[in-house]
Amino acid sequence: MDISPLLNWLIAAASVIFGVWLVGQTLIAAVSTYIVPRGINHWLIRFIYYRLRKLLGLYIRNLNDYQRKDMVMAFFAPIALVMAALALLALLLVGYTFIYWGLGIRPLYAAFHLSGSSLLTLGFDDAKSWLFSPIIFSEAMLGTFFTAILIGYIPTIYSAFSKREALVNLLEVRAGSRISPLEMILRAHRLNRFEHFGELWERWEMWFSEVEESHTSLVAVAFFRSQKPNLSWITAGGCVLDTAALELSLLDKPNDVRAALTIRAGTVCLRSMGDFFRIPYNADPKPNDPISIQRYQFDLLCEELRKEGVPLKADLEQAWKDFAGWRVNYDTLLVTLSQMFVVPPSIWENEFRKGPVQAQNSTSLFYGK
Repeated sequence: MDISPLLNWLIAAASVIFGVWLVGQTLIAAVSTYIVPRGINHWLIRFIYYRLRKLLGLYIRNLNDYQRKDMVMAFFAPIALVMAALALLALLLVGYTFIYWGLGIRPLYAAFHLSGSSLLTLGFDDAKSWLFSPIIFSEAMLGTFFTAILIGYIPTIYSAFSKREALVNLLEVRAGSRISPLEMILRAHRLNRFEHFGELWERWEMWFSEVEESHTSLVAVAFFRSQKPNLSWITAGGCVLDTAALELSLLDKPNDVRAALTIRAGTVCLRSMGDFFRIPYNADPKPNDPISIQRYQFDLLCEELRKEGVPLKADLEQAWKDFAGWRVNYDTLLVTLSQMFVVPPSIWENEFRKGPVQAQNSTSLFYGK
């Protein structure tokens, strides 16, 4: 018995099934990434972003200058965005090629030629059979659909980016060109504006809520960098969270519940980002769990504040415990995301990273350092 016809039929059927599966996965990836208004981390888009990030990470690992690292990483999001779109179109091309080949278009090059002509709606090739018309039309429709959603996706990204950066740029006025909680507290003290911190916490509570939504539903916008190398949405968010934690734990003034709410909003935001990027973290940390900041760094900050006459609580031991108790909620995710996005170094990594205990602090805000 000649099994060749049966074998050929099975191969053709497998080709069609694989092609339909590939087209289906591509369509699901596109809808999940560009249309569904929630953070769906599809394996296809994740693979593209991860591989490109890994490649750039290997390159910037050999760069000692942060300015050069920032310049390289500034191209990551645009390149990843274009590569993702091209990859989806390429997978459609391959998927339909397998479908055409399985349905009898021979040789494989002819199936590829027909798929390219249909996907790009060029019309230079035809199957010469009306039976293929619905398939050809569906591919042309999907090609047009992918192009349309990409065109609509880019303005949405830049709108979310501009909205995010507005408050980040304003923070430079309050916290210095190299954003830090120390400078933020000092400027508020010099201007006698501690009472206005409450308004600031309300604005940043809303900011964290908006970032949580936009940076998980529009994954590319999370990787878009600020216009200035010294600014970053991660650094700005961390500065606000640390300042709120310091107000509640260290400053000798009545506590403002809005500072606690801001910390909670920031923690929820960072945890949503952690869930989306599959970063492990402790969802229920204890107040005395270790954090990336050492006690000597906290003491150095207290010393700088005391020099400027900022009123501090008398019991610094309890203040440190309270600060660590607030920081532990977002510490792991803040440090990990800082490494992932290659952000400017924080004050804890620069001015307050001195002394004999420096070697004990293994935290680095530079990827691969």
